[in-house]
Amino acid sequence: EHMILLLKRDASPRQAEELVRRIEKLGFGVSKCVGEMQTILGVLGDTSTLDAELFASMEGVESVQFLLDGEIQLSVGGVDISGPLGTMDISA
Repeated sequence: EHMILLLKRDASPRQAEELVRRIEKLGFGVSKCVGEMQTILGVLGDTSTLDAELFASMEGVESVQFLLDGEIQLSVGGVDISGPLGTMDISA
C-alpha cells in the first residue's frame, strides 16, 4: 500500500516542505504534485509501518489516504478519483 497526503487548500509552501523533510527523514521518498487548488504528496516506499494518524495531525494536512493493490481511490475537493494506477476516472 502507498500513502497519499492531501494538503489543505491554504497550506503554505513552507508547510509542504516541512512535510517532505519529515517524510524523507524517515527514509521514504516523496512525489509532490502541485495543482492549482491543492497539493498532493505521495510517500514512496513500504508505508505499512507509517502511522497515518501522525501525518493526519500535522499542520497543513487535510487527509491521509492509501492506494491499495494498484488501485487509486481519492476524494479531492469533493471530486472522487478512482481506477487503476496509470489511468484516472474523475467524477464530480
